[in-house]
Amino acid sequence: MPSLFNYTVTIPDLVLLLLFMLATLCAAVIAYRKVSLQSRYDVILQEAQKRLGEKEEQLNRLNYSLKEKEQYVYSLQRSLAVMEETRNNLSDENDKLIKETDLLNSDLKEQISENTQLSRDNAVLKANFAALKQQMEANKVQFEQNYQELEQKLTVLGERMLKERSQALQESSKEQFKNAVSPLKEELETFREFLTQSQKTSSEQSGALGNELKKLQEAQVSLSKQADELTSALRSGGKSQGMWGELQLERVLDASGLTKGIEYEREFFVKDRENRGRPDAVIKLPENHCIIIDAKCSLTAYTAYINAGDESTQKSSLSAHIASIRNHLTGLSKRSY
Repeated sequence: MPSLFNYTVTIPDLVLLLLFMLATLCAAVIAYRKVSLQSRYDVILQEAQKRLGEKEEQLNRLNYSLKEKEQYVYSLQRSLAVMEETRNNLSDENDKLIKETDLLNSDLKEQISENTQLSRDNAVLKANFAALKQQMEANKVQFEQNYQELEQKLTVLGERMLKERSQALQESSKEQFKNAVSPLKEELETFREFLTQSQKTSSEQSGALGNELKKLQEAQVSLSKQADELTSALRSGGKSQGMWGELQLERVLDASGLTKGIEYEREFFVKDRENRGRPDAVIKLPENHCIIIDAKCSLTAYTAYINAGDESTQKSSLSAHIASIRNHLTGLSKRSY
């Protein structure tokens, strides 16, 4: 039996041994590298999964925020639609109020014209009534004078005829006296009937004149009531004052010689920074320039100041009027047409 220690190692065996050891070492290195790479891969995979989770969470938050913004945009769109509808309704109501104001002003003009004419007629009727009354007084005085004169003449004539005639001719004298006095009596009776008829006619005319004066007074009371109602509407503030101010502005523009639609425009739509704005009037100037006018009416406090009965009320009303004007100025200064 040969001994193991007697085995002779050849070079090929050494080469094979070295190759085996090298292969074993490479396998160990490869296994180590594989384990190391697997560990790094696991770490990278965990980090990637963590980042992916964070990204997914961030994406979910963004999606939720996007949904909220979409809901907000939808809400804004609905609000915008409601505001647009409200604006259209307000525009229609404004046009209706303008027409009503025009009708009221037209009626007011007619009432003022009728009141002026009634005042003139009243003055004429009063003058005629005074003249008629004066004439009646003069006729009455003249009638009394004529009656007294006729009575005196008859008395004198009777006494004279009685003195001239004797007692024997008394019956004849009476007949002659009757014949002489009868024409005078007839004339006196005719004059009396004329005066009675004149008084009756004057009474009828006075009654008719009184009826006319009564109707005139009723018309004046009605007109005063309508004027008070218009004044109350203006004092109440709100749209009535605003529309009255716009009407006065248009009257001023027309009175200045400007032509509507050519030299100036009413209710002209102009966009400001908030994409809205409609001034009351725009006066056109050369080279595409213009003057924007926004009419404001501060009447309530001013009326209270004018009608104040004491100094304290006057001061408070004046302060309120100044504050109203300042508020208008502040509001207009914030508009950028």
